[in-house]
Amino acid sequence: MAGSFQEFKTKAQTQLRGLHRDFGFFAVGLTFIYAVSGLAVNHINDWDPSFSHFKKLVTVETPLPEDEAAAVAEALGEIDLDGEPIEVITTRQTLTRYE
Repeated sequence: MAGSFQEFKTKAQTQLRGLHRDFGFFAVGLTFIYAVSGLAVNHINDWDPSFSHFKKLVTVETPLPEDEAAAVAEALGEIDLDGEPIEVITTRQTLTRYE
């Protein structure tokens, strides 16, 4: 009986050692993936040539209405721009459009 317990103990230690090694490899792999993805997010402008930003600041000199939708419509009417704006940011009678 003592021999079978010793065999079980040796087999269990071998299995646990292998399991511990595999979990370690998995943890190191996740660490490398996390590091590479962090670098990719931080340097997306450098690595992806098809990823481009365009910013155009336009100042409208006329007084604009208080209603934001009406102000945007009037400002866009005065500016010669192609297409619809993706985003319009309004601050104190100043409209900014980012393309």
